[in-house]
Amino acid sequence: MTLFESQFEFKASWLLLFSTLIFNLLLGFLCTDPKPIQSSENGNYLFDVSSMKPDGVVNSTYIDTIHVSSKKQTDEIISLILLDSSNHDMKLIDSIFLWTPQIGDTGLHTIHIGIQIENNVVDSISWRIKIKGFWPKNCPPYTHKDDVTIGDPATLPDGYFVYNINTTPGLYKSYIRKFEQYPIPNTQMDQPVSPSISDDGRWVCYVDQSRARICIVDINGYNKTVVPISPVLPGFPTLAGFYRQSPYGTEIFYTAGHAFLRSIRVDLSGEEPVFSNDRLIVNLGGTVQFDPDFFLQLAVVKDQVFGTFGPILGSKFVRRTAYLTIPDEGRGTGGPEDIYKWLNDKLLPTGGCGHTQSHDGTLCLENPGIDVGSDYCTPNVGHHGFYISNFRRVTDPPVDLFTEHVDKYAVSINWCPLQYRPYNQWAADFWGWYFGNRNDYVIGRQMGNLNHSGAWMVDWQKSIWYRLTPVEKNIQVVQPAVFFFEDTSFSIHTNQSEVDTTEKPIPYNPETDFYNPQYKIIYPNGGEVFTAGSQCTVSVRAVKDANANINISYDQGISWDQLPGLNYSINPVIDSLIIFTIPDSIFDGETMVPTASTECLIQIIDYGNRLYRDRSDGTFTIKPRK
Repeated sequence: MTLFESQFEFKASWLLLFSTLIFNLLLGFLCTDPKPIQSSENGNYLFDVSSMKPDGVVNSTYIDTIHVSSKKQTDEIISLILLDSSNHDMKLIDSIFLWTPQIGDTGLHTIHIGIQIENNVVDSISWRIKIKGFWPKNCPPYTHKDDVTIGDPATLPDGYFVYNINTTPGLYKSYIRKFEQYPIPNTQMDQPVSPSISDDGRWVCYVDQSRARICIVDINGYNKTVVPISPVLPGFPTLAGFYRQSPYGTEIFYTAGHAFLRSIRVDLSGEEPVFSNDRLIVNLGGTVQFDPDFFLQLAVVKDQVFGTFGPILGSKFVRRTAYLTIPDEGRGTGGPEDIYKWLNDKLLPTGGCGHTQSHDGTLCLENPGIDVGSDYCTPNVGHHGFYISNFRRVTDPPVDLFTEHVDKYAVSINWCPLQYRPYNQWAADFWGWYFGNRNDYVIGRQMGNLNHSGAWMVDWQKSIWYRLTPVEKNIQVVQPAVFFFEDTSFSIHTNQSEVDTTEKPIPYNPETDFYNPQYKIIYPNGGEVFTAGSQCTVSVRAVKDANANINISYDQGISWDQLPGLNYSINPVIDSLIIFTIPDSIFDGETMVPTASTECLIQIIDYGNRLYRDRSDGTFTIKPRK
């Protein structure tokens, strides 16, 4: 092992230590000293919940001793009994709890124990265990983790890419081999998201968020046209793109509501686009919906829909990757019955994002969700890469999402360059993937607090990463798209359209922004004093479902770190209270630094749009542990 490798493993071990801090403790105490001894449900007994191990591993026996005592001095004899454990083969011998979880038990479980007096259950206690799968470090042969190299973009195939920039109006373009940023004329009055390039490379369609409309424009700014779509629900369409190899020729798909996906036919053979039939291609009904976040991606090729959508259980949306096959070879309307079914599916939320399909529909790519694939072999935490698989049709045999889909049946697992892996996704976030008109390359973007933002091209088969935008420019690319010149080439810098000045940008108003969750930090909000080692409850609010991250700063907002123990995004409508243990020190990418400070702040920031944020009104203090 080299010195660099040993230092990297040391840094990674610190990151793992802080990422496994448990915050599943009693709600209701705001930033108080630790209170590991908790009351039972009826308040008559004391339970040392901190003594229980929070994690278990598939096929390994979890064993722990339960410590329960009466609040009153009494001679009564306490016995314990398992409650609600019929499906998991758990055992309780006196005060010793034993369980050997199987692969189907992967996920979070609440263990309920009854307290008995003379065979009568008089009270109960509970704690939570997270079961994770165990996989050997012998990764699949298609894993690209240790062979990542950085390439020179000048050696890439010729072509161009387009992109939108966070908080900046308009679409931009550049050649692949040499970066020169040019605006696409007549897009600067819009707030584009979800750019998509036509099969011939001459047209770009996108959603203009400022007006909730779809636009299509020539790559040089000519013949910009508003796509005449059918009526949609308020706030839609949130995304759109070219429907590849549709049975009806060229189409543009778009979201028409949380459960509706439509497409409209377009003829691009002339100088101006000509539109015709508009049809419903997916109706998920009231039990399943597309992810409500505007920044997430869908890809439609042939009769295949790939993206983030999932069931609604009670009032909660379960976010997960899904594959839907449109009936009648793409001519029909897909529904919940056309979604691929996983083996032994418990409908656990996994997330997953950055979905894209190759233009021929043979490859599907995404950032893996939580616990999807082995932790060692798959970048399933932190947005440190992606995996590629084949599309899973509704008629395909079921496989296990967590242990087989990626580890046995994927096409490729690709990790980001080594220097970015010690950082969490809020510092170095790789996402926004897009297959162009070649299957061997995929374009994406890097964002994050590290300020190395920009666009990357990846030769995923050879594990070569090419930075397309200069790192020193720190361009906040949100979603790129790429086109390679193959049989023909054309200029994207000369013969530019004149700018139509009749349409003006709409001034941004956060109060009328349909997508704005209106985040609010409730606590801590300034003036509080805490001690390292104590537990803290962060309280946040939002007016609508959203994906957000909670950050903490120890230097009055100069730098931000992920909230300790929180390695995933939250929905503040559901997760309004987040408990964490204040560490004595944190890893800043190079060394451990103390957290004690009088200049601490909490920030909530949207996963997709960094304009949507809030932070503590004033600083609070963390004192060192005594």
